[in-house]
Amino acid sequence: MYPKKKATLILLYLALSLSIDAQQDEGIRFISDAPFDEVLREAKRTGKNIFVDCFAVWCGPCKMLARDTFPLKEVGEYFNSNFINVQYDIEKGKGLDFFNKYKEHVPGVPTLLLVSPDGEILHSIVGFRDGASLISEVKKGVSGGGLLHLEKRYLSGERGIALVSSYVKALQGAYKNKETEQVTKEFLSSLPVESLLNEDIWEIASPYIVDPYSSAYRFVINNSRRVKNQFKGNLLLFENQLNSGMNQAVNHLLPRIAKNELNEASTDSLQVLQELLYRYELKNSSAYLTKIEMAKIKREGDAQKMYHFLSFANDLKLLDDDKAFLKEVYAFLADHIEDASLLSECLIQVNSLQEQENSRRLPVNFYAILSQLSKKLGNKEEAQIFDEQFKRLEKTNNEKINSVR
Repeated sequence: MYPKKKATLILLYLALSLSIDAQQDEGIRFISDAPFDEVLREAKRTGKNIFVDCFAVWCGPCKMLARDTFPLKEVGEYFNSNFINVQYDIEKGKGLDFFNKYKEHVPGVPTLLLVSPDGEILHSIVGFRDGASLISEVKKGVSGGGLLHLEKRYLSGERGIALVSSYVKALQGAYKNKETEQVTKEFLSSLPVESLLNEDIWEIASPYIVDPYSSAYRFVINNSRRVKNQFKGNLLLFENQLNSGMNQAVNHLLPRIAKNELNEASTDSLQVLQELLYRYELKNSSAYLTKIEMAKIKREGDAQKMYHFLSFANDLKLLDDDKAFLKEVYAFLADHIEDASLLSECLIQVNSLQEQENSRRLPVNFYAILSQLSKKLGNKEEAQIFDEQFKRLEKTNNEKINSVR
């Protein structure tokens, strides 16, 4: 038994919630901002688990839950019968106390938690859910399909496809992204790569096939026709994923290529990437191969060759989506070209790029290159104007970046 004063306090919260929320149709009756220790005591007394809605007043999806999901009759009937229902604004009062205690389980708002009477997190849901989805996910959480239960089974060594699939989905629903990736990669490493053609395994593993050096990535590339025929859903998303992984791998090697700093390992890596790019037509395969060749030209210091290669790439619009790389190339040309006609051509091209960029929210700043080109052409006044424009754009970009931090 706990002190009569505290028992009276929790019963008062319950009574208040019943009287207030009875006026709000037939939805969930929440206790608001109650000391969580008292809620746990009441849960032990009644033998009920606790449903916790963690929200913030500025949160749009939180408002949608409060407006569209929690007031539903079927939702109210299920939660009021089976749980003690508590709401916390996690930025103040008892809500902040709750957040500080359970913050590893609250990655954002809204977060919906199932908590046992002993204070153990049974399940976690992040984000908006409609009524049917919320009831379904919570039922799983209390009937062996909750995150805690699945985690215990996984850590005990169980590795069946059904278990891993459920565990991964529960981790995703709780926004535990690092843990999701770790579990998926562990599971995939324990299987022969050919098992990716199993639909259940593909569903688990495909979002994490990103690394071009991995056996899974190479298997997909080498069996691209089979993969496309067998798994037609969300293939565009998967293509973008493969493309993103290749982009990171190529960009990681480019500085080493340009500086002639390739060791044996990075040379092997470059060979792997080139073989994959020649074998399989990714969305930007031609662009990646072009960037690799231009890095080699940069290593040689051949400005004329770089200019002609860039002209070829521009004609085919291979690098239109990579302004940062174009900036590096034009900076190299500005440093190394002495021919006035080529410098003038570069000035026109870079000026056109800057005009295009100026319509973007955070434009790439080409003005320093424009200044250097103008100086080499003897246009000192124009170079000074470009210098001033460079400073203004840098200041504006920094202010925009700082405004969202």
